[in-house]
Amino acid sequence: MKIAVAAACFAVLAGCSSPTFDSQPMTVTGGATYSCWQDRLSESGDFLVCNWERSQDAACESHNSVSLPKASFIGAPQRTRRCNNGQWLVSATSR
Repeated sequence: MKIAVAAACFAVLAGCSSPTFDSQPMTVTGGATYSCWQDRLSESGDFLVCNWERSQDAACESHNSVSLPKASFIGAPQRTRRCNNGQWLVSATSR
C-alpha cells in the first residue's frame, strides 16, 4: 500500500516538476516584423518556434512559445537588440 501511494505521489510531482509549453500556431501577417528571444529560437520541421511577438517590447516580456512557418519569412531571423532583462532579440519580416 505504501509503495502504491509513494508511486502515485511521485507521478504527480514528476508531472509538476517539468512544465511543458505547447507551441501554439499563429497566423502570420504579410510585411510584419516578428521578434523573439534569440535563445528561445528553435526549428521544428517547417516551423520556427520561439516566443514570437509583433513588437520588440512585447517580445522582451513574452514567455509564450509560438510556431511560425519558416516559409512565411524573408530570410533568417537576425539579431536586433538586447532587452532590459538581458535577452537578445532576433527579428524577421514576413512575406
